[in-house]
Amino acid sequence: METAKRISDGGVAMRLLVAAVMVVVCLAGCASVSIGIAEAGSGRTIWKSREQFVDVVPRERQGGGSAGNEHPASVSPLELRRLLSSVALSREGEEAPLFSEAELKVLESSGVNGLRQAGPDEDVTFTVFGYHTALQGFLKETKVTTGRMFFQEGKLNLILGIVQRDVLDNEDRRLNPFVPGSRLKESDLSGRITVAAGGVPFTMKRADWLVFAPYSAATPAVEPVQPRPEPAAPAVAPAAPVQEAPKKVERPAGRTRSLEERLILLNDLKQKGLITDEEYRAKRLMILDEI
Repeated sequence: METAKRISDGGVAMRLLVAAVMVVVCLAGCASVSIGIAEAGSGRTIWKSREQFVDVVPRERQGGGSAGNEHPASVSPLELRRLLSSVALSREGEEAPLFSEAELKVLESSGVNGLRQAGPDEDVTFTVFGYHTALQGFLKETKVTTGRMFFQEGKLNLILGIVQRDVLDNEDRRLNPFVPGSRLKESDLSGRITVAAGGVPFTMKRADWLVFAPYSAATPAVEPVQPRPEPAAPAVAPAAPVQEAPKKVERPAGRTRSLEERLILLNDLKQKGLITDEEYRAKRLMILDEI
């Protein structure tokens, strides 16, 4: 009788031990997913639009600790736009700007606000969407780019996490979060980062880590205009008939940006099921015909 009781008690203890191990494993898995999500969009939010955001987050520390950031940073929207527009992405022999006009607009506004508000122990992280060329230039698709920005030694540091990855409608963000770049681990970028033609030069600390020269010392993207020599006195010639100059067709400055925003909005409506595939294709062709 005592032997049977001991066996029964041992079986109960074993079942309790197995259950405890399963709980620990489940909690560890949930924690790893939570960490990924926290890295993707935790901290003080400067700007957010659906899955896009600009956040101020605690600075990562390497080993015994890395040098503090020079924050708040005194940077203007024009300075940040000029630096970020100098970054190009090279894929399969083709090179294109990393950031679209819509992405630059977000970063020059909310990114600058984040850098101005961040402290020495904080970075600025972002996730932005833009329309980029696909299928050999025939179509444009919504793609996501993520990164981390901070200033050290008067230089802007940009660590990229994702570069122009397709935004999939049914993708589970808990399993595939939009994680920004990290000091601690190099990102596996789908392409090679280069300096855009005429852009501000930068150095590569890693394949995903860009360091720009101080703005005041950066090589200008446009060469300074040289003074023109004084023209010689014109020779006397018969007066030529006055020809009317062809009229220049003015294109509204904001039209390109408006087209891009309309395409993004149309894509959002399709993803939410508010319009059919046929309506989506028809509206998209109408917008593209305006280009």
